[in-house]
Amino acid sequence: MKMAFTFTTMQSTMRCLQSTITQRQISAQVFLRVKGYSRWTHRKPSKIVNEKDLYNDQEHTVPQNILQTAQFAFARRQRLKLAEDKKENAKIQEEQREGATLNNDGTPIFTKLDRDDPIISSLMQVVRSRKKDKDDNRILLEGFRLIEDAIKAGCMPEIIIFSRKSDIAKISLPKDGVKLYKLPYQTIQLWSDLTVSPGIMGIFVAPDVSNKEPSPDALPITVICDNVREPGNLGAILRVAAGVGCERVILTKGCVDLWNPKVLRSAAGAHFRVPIYKSQTWSEVQYLISENANIFVADNNSESPVESNVDLGTSSSDSSSSSDSDSSDSEAETDAGSKEGLKNTNKDSTEKSPRDAKLSKSDENADSNEAKVRKQASHNIAEKLPVIPYFGTEYTSNETIIIVGGETEGLSPESVSLATRRDGMRVNVPLTNGVDSLNTGTALGILLFEIKRQFLSRINAI
Repeated sequence: MKMAFTFTTMQSTMRCLQSTITQRQISAQVFLRVKGYSRWTHRKPSKIVNEKDLYNDQEHTVPQNILQTAQFAFARRQRLKLAEDKKENAKIQEEQREGATLNNDGTPIFTKLDRDDPIISSLMQVVRSRKKDKDDNRILLEGFRLIEDAIKAGCMPEIIIFSRKSDIAKISLPKDGVKLYKLPYQTIQLWSDLTVSPGIMGIFVAPDVSNKEPSPDALPITVICDNVREPGNLGAILRVAAGVGCERVILTKGCVDLWNPKVLRSAAGAHFRVPIYKSQTWSEVQYLISENANIFVADNNSESPVESNVDLGTSSSDSSSSSDSDSSDSEAETDAGSKEGLKNTNKDSTEKSPRDAKLSKSDENADSNEAKVRKQASHNIAEKLPVIPYFGTEYTSNETIIIVGGETEGLSPESVSLATRRDGMRVNVPLTNGVDSLNTGTALGILLFEIKRQFLSRINAI
């Protein structure tokens, strides 16, 4: 019995081993057949299926091309970004309508505009227009220095236009009341008067600078500008008057606009440092100066004929070098600003008849002759005033009035008449080496600093 059980066990074991070997052989055969599939299997297709029919349901939902997928994703991101920007701008505009300029954390609230946005073009056309309405007294200040000087003087801007956030961060802005617009630099450069724009502009309401209080250490000196029409020269006068510490500056009617862009640049912030009375008549001037003031008429060369200007820095060549920063810009601005007017003038002149042309020419000659007669009469009156060099008199005995004439017109008869009635004198700056005149700002600076020297010497002697 025991032997039979052992034999049966051995027989079962052998069968198991034999079946394992058989399975291994079958697996190897299947592997070889699959490896050589292309050699032994026939290629008879059972059905041809069109790709569009197979993937018709997925065509509109999943792009099949990688490039199409990238383009689809980029377009979607752009749409989302535009929607976010539009929403943010709408929110900013709403806050600005409420008057907010800064957030609670001090960051500026601004509106980002495109380069061709109609808001800026219409705004600049109004500010830059030479034919402004009398009620529109807005001025454009360009550059961080001018804007900061105006704010320190108590003038708040209506609008600030900038290209970089770092520029607006330097300005001391109030929390409300100022609109901020961010523009591309190229757009700001397009509207700039400078060759290289600083990238920031401010639109202000022109302040009444005549109400400004003189500085505590101001000297009793008043400068009267008589028909100063060159912007660079007027800016230089204002700059030197503020630098010396004059009590006030008076501009008579006929002077260039006080807020002319070239005057602003050459004055370098002097508008906000000294009281300035603009567009004053000579009857009004008499009420602005004291009765016992000493009047001096600035005369660069007392022995020159009438054709030479008799004011403090007057020659026909002087205007080309009138300021240290605006000679080339002045010509470009004049040419650009008057191009359209010159075209219209030339067109009108070509359409006139010969008779009208002769009448027009005769009128111009009559006006020119009248101006020469007027200048000759003024010169004859001025010749009666005594002449002294700028260092040859005492200026500290009383209030000092300095009258500076224009570049082309010279001293007006009213200014010479005022000096004659007040027993005034002519003051000149002696020159050598054949130089017949100085720049207006340079010559006035020589005279004013001599007056300041005498005041300081008198104070130190006490």
